[in-house]
Amino acid sequence: MGACDCGAKMSGYSVNDAYEKLVKECQEEHGNNPYSGDFNTCDLVRLHRVASTYTKANEDKAFKMLYELLENGTINKWTAHGADLGVDHYEVIKPKFVKTAGNYKLMYRVSDGIHGKNFANLNDAKEYAMKKAVEKDGRWGVHKMYVSDDGKDYMGYAEVEVKTYKAKPKSVPKGAVLKEVHQYAFVGLAGC
Repeated sequence: MGACDCGAKMSGYSVNDAYEKLVKECQEEHGNNPYSGDFNTCDLVRLHRVASTYTKANEDKAFKMLYELLENGTINKWTAHGADLGVDHYEVIKPKFVKTAGNYKLMYRVSDGIHGKNFANLNDAKEYAMKKAVEKDGRWGVHKMYVSDDGKDYMGYAEVEVKTYKAKPKSVPKGAVLKEVHQYAFVGLAGC
């Protein structure tokens, strides 16, 4: 079998993030064929730093350098080199909770760990727990919980809101994370 050169650009939070996305795209296109001639057959073995800020000129410079490394034999079969082209943009990632169900009311659950009953007020729950403890000669706990008015226990879900900025923001909202998104160039010598 022979060797085919491959080249691509991908963005990511890190070189590993970008390369994993690139390999996944290649696997979706070619499957796990070890002779696909693409990045899914190559291990990323080296990263070259080209620039701190992405520009098209930096991209051209990086691909020229990577293909020169390929031509002089520095990039071996089954391997790839990457080049960090610099920060392309910034993302502010903020988690939020989305409530999906109706209103919730406070309830008290009396339970021995297996059997249980709900009560609307604490005194009724305490009395029932003491009665059951005597009857069953055991320990019955009283737990505070919230129950949906409509009987559904699904309260909502957490998701993230992502805002993209070309320039680094001066401030980040409370609870949010600022991430740099870099552009990376990759050149490999794949089995084909």
